Amino acid sequence: ARSLLSSSDTYSLNGTFVRNLDRVTDATLSARFDHTDSLGLLGLSNDGLGNVRRREARTQNFTTSGALNGMVGSWRWSATGNFSISDTLTFTDRDNGVRDRVDSNQKTFGALANMSGAITEGWAGPIRATVTAAYTGLRFDSETNRNGLITSSDLGRDTPSILGSVTIPLLDSEYDIGNVGRLSLTLNAKAENPSDFAALYSLGGSLNWNVTNNLSLIGSYSRDQAAPGVSQLGATVLETDAVTYYDFQQGRTVEITTVTGGNPNLLAETRRDLKFGVNWNVPAVEGLRLAVDYNRNRSDNTANSFPLLTPEIEEAFADRVVRDDDGNLIRLDQRPVNFARSENSQIRWGVNFGKSFGQ
Repeated sequence: ARSLLSSSDTYSLNGTFVRNLDRVTDATLSARFDHTDSLGLLGLSNDGLGNVRRREARTQNFTTSGALNGMVGSWRWSATGNFSISDTLTFTDRDNGVRDRVDSNQKTFGALANMSGAITEGWAGPIRATVTAAYTGLRFDSETNRNGLITSSDLGRDTPSILGSVTIPLLDSEYDIGNVGRLSLTLNAKAENPSDFAALYSLGGSLNWNVTNNLSLIGSYSRDQAAPGVSQLGATVLETDAVTYYDFQQGRTVEITTVTGGNPNLLAETRRDLKFGVNWNVPAVEGLRLAVDYNRNRSDNTANSFPLLTPEIEEAFADRVVRDDDGNLIRLDQRPVNFARSENSQIRWGVNFGKSFGQ
């Protein structure tokens, strides 16, 4: 017997509390708990007794978050916090009667404080700023017992960050500055410092031009840095013998030793995004809106899983491959790698129509 889809039972409990503390301050608190039991049949075992191999799993998730919002003069402020924990325990039967066990636990938590408001009055309107300070944390640990072989993993990351942006009106006919609609410039910057990686920086800017009440144009550019995933950097390095693998160079299936886990030498990814957009509400047809967007992305040093070992990949990552004197593949390092560059561009357009009718 074999299950096409594991049977499962899920129980959930959630609640939300909202209260106004005063005329300009409110608080929100929410929590949710989920419990799921699942059972899957993996087919008959090879013990000759007709026993069915089973996989049983239990997953528990708890999530809570809170928020405060208020005003200080003309400035709006907010503070949020969150915590979640997920615990999964899985048992899988083997043919020899032994049960494999996988126990994993993940915690995520964070806090954020934000303030936004007008700094001063500019020549074409108020100059506004936003400042955000944040912290995120991740903890992940797991223990696996496969046929008596125990492996464990313990990963974590703490990331403090700060983000700032300023919006400057450049043209506005209501202020007698230009007669070509409203034009504003937004500049933003971000810095973050993951505990298991180097500091990262991001910069960006956008121009938003409302030519008329019906026509708007927007252009933006950003340069962001991103760290590889926690497991991509720090997962436990494992060597596994007698792994079946297809060798394209030899044209046959062989048994090799594979190396898996994290790669602490991965580089930060750098992303560059250029965007242009046009939105037009057609005056002749009420409710008709046309939109055209152009996006171009270039990413350097993207972190990826090691790809299939084709001759081209082997040439690019020759230090990851070991062959014997006869050219037989005997060892492959499959830990994550950086790709030098990826690029993509796209044009998206759409037609939207909406109109109210009746009372």
